[in-house]
Amino acid sequence: MANATAAAPQFQQITYRVQDGLAIVTLNRPRVANAISRRMTRELDRAFDDACLDDRVGCIVLLAAGKHFSSGHDLGTPEHFADKEFPQELDRRPRGSYLKWYENDLQACSRWRRLRKPVVCAVQGLCVYHATAVVACADVIVAADNLKYMPSLLEVNLFPWAAGLQVHKIKEIMLTQRFVLAPEALEVFISPSL
Repeated sequence: MANATAAAPQFQQITYRVQDGLAIVTLNRPRVANAISRRMTRELDRAFDDACLDDRVGCIVLLAAGKHFSSGHDLGTPEHFADKEFPQELDRRPRGSYLKWYENDLQACSRWRRLRKPVVCAVQGLCVYHATAVVACADVIVAADNLKYMPSLLEVNLFPWAAGLQVHKIKEIMLTQRFVLAPEALEVFISPSL
């Protein structure tokens, strides 16, 4: 009987590699500005789990292919609609839809904020809505000069906690639903006392 070796997991919407003690996880849907689909969320979950279990990995680096980190949730690509046709693990009633989003958004980000290994995230271009929640899971965030950051909807938002205690500035950004450009992001996210 031949020795069976486990094949590396095959990802469709991210890439994953281990190099020099780093697990490099890359959002890989640049054609759609790395829109975060349900499949991408599951692939990120699996990649983060793999990295945490791999003794060669000391740190996880989260990147994005193309000029944008992410446009947020995938709400309209052919892959999104094909995935909606795939049998759901939850029922199709409103409760099932709520639970699907709860698991794919809130629960996933909650798990990623508690990974056993540090996460460094590099952000460029657009970082919109759900992408801001994913970025907020990182321990260290490095932003390019071309960053255009737009926090998610007011109802569910990690922005106030990720940005510290600049309450009035955060309220103004959230209520106007505008982009935060790189220079302003540096001002908002870096405390003057540091």
